Amino acid sequence: RDFWYDEARAALRRRLSSDGSTGTARPVARNVILFVGDGMGLATITASRILRGQRDGHPGEETRLAWENFPAVALARTYNSDAQIGESSACATALLCGVKANFETVGLDSSGHFENCFSSFSSRVPSLFDWAQQAGKATGLVTNTRVTHATPAALFAHSPSRYWEDDGKVTPSARSTCKDIARQLVEDEPGRHIN
Repeated sequence: RDFWYDEARAALRRRLSSDGSTGTARPVARNVILFVGDGMGLATITASRILRGQRDGHPGEETRLAWENFPAVALARTYNSDAQIGESSACATALLCGVKANFETVGLDSSGHFENCFSSFSSRVPSLFDWAQQAGKATGLVTNTRVTHATPAALFAHSPSRYWEDDGKVTPSARSTCKDIARQLVEDEPGRHIN
């Protein structure tokens, strides 16, 4: 886990030291809105540009999508600790918690293992919601899927299985010791303080 935090700090230091600053104080953001397009790789973005442009009567390749005009846009390189091809929950954990995770786990570092309830107790990682709430900021999420689904769950849940969205999906042997994702949203930090 520390490896990923150290990598991020070094990247931020490099970026902040090379911004051409004149020495004046940097403005502090009042709000941060993070748009996550689940499964939205470069091929999907390119296809979206072309379709949008063609619907507007143009060839399409030169079309800009709305978010391409935002003041800050980034790409993320996604993969899992234990797999080259990423999947939603582990990639969301990397994006929203800052550490790589194992396939089909959510809110855990790479010492958390799929459907291993006990491994989740020592592998929990904080998320953007934890940090924002600790700083006194408001937090919220909007999704077009279930709030307990793999990608949004990384903001508030710590589960050895992305599929444990409700108690009926938790393996019988883990039900008495591991909370499902929905229960974590309602009962635990930071979920119960999403505002």
